[in-house]
Amino acid sequence: MSKSKGKWFVCITLLACIVSILTLIWFYNHKIIEGNYHKLTITKMGKTIDVIENKDEIDRLISQINNSPRTFNPNTSGFRYDYMPYGILIFENDKEEVKIGYIIPKGNVLTKHWEIETNFEFGKDLN
Repeated sequence: MSKSKGKWFVCITLLACIVSILTLIWFYNHKIIEGNYHKLTITKMGKTIDVIENKDEIDRLISQINNSPRTFNPNTSGFRYDYMPYGILIFENDKEEVKIGYIIPKGNVLTKHWEIETNFEFGKDLN
């Protein structure tokens, strides 16, 4: 292999590594929920257990979701925790409604690609 081909190979390999690392950093640090929401409805197994309208509390919960450790688990076959008690967090504002699932015993939030270790206590009393 000539020196110029070797330099191109090293440059392309280095560029691919940098792009991969930056993509992973973005992937693990992007926000799950963005926007200003004025209402959060918390359900447990289809029944409303709480409605939060305090903006500071909603912002705190959004921050916890966005900043908690997460595990990449692509969900290609539907809800993967059908056997566990679950709830839904419904964030609302005048323009949109965002629904995110959570596993009651663990308190972790679920999205299509992530399980986020939030450890929420919503609905732990399953009676």
